[in-house]
Amino acid sequence: MAYADYEDLLRMVELSIALFPLSEALQQTEDMLSHMVKKLTGSYQIVYNDQTIDFTPPFKRVRMIQALEDALDVKLSGDLDSSDMNAMLLDLCNKHNVTCPPPMTNARLLDKLVGAFVESKCINPTFVMDHPIIMSPLARNHRNCSGKRATLRSRLPSSGLTIPFQD
Repeated sequence: MAYADYEDLLRMVELSIALFPLSEALQQTEDMLSHMVKKLTGSYQIVYNDQTIDFTPPFKRVRMIQALEDALDVKLSGDLDSSDMNAMLLDLCNKHNVTCPPPMTNARLLDKLVGAFVESKCINPTFVMDHPIIMSPLARNHRNCSGKRATLRSRLPSSGLTIPFQD
């Protein structure tokens, strides 16, 4: 795992399924989690940290870069790995008081911004999909995403908990 800080590792489960399409892995995870919550509690809703979390399927799905652009009201156009993008991401972090300890690579800056403005807002389980390849260089390239060089990788944040997925 390419995390420079490991605090997220204490709160996540990683699922890797070889030879399965990502969509199938997401569906199985959605079915497993919703069934488990329903079986254990008698309901799809649970209370965690004074918040009601709804595990009723289907879970919401958002594209990472699009969700970040929407949350910050910016357009992340061009090469996500360029020095111009690094300057833009640093400016966004500074403007919104998002800290990122060195090294301040584009991948780490994106991860911190997504954590602060996309994943932290996901109370109910939400698949954050199509991570840029600069964040997951070993993940399989997404064949249907143009321009942003996305991968077939997804995370499932919910009320501060995260489950990563990768095809």
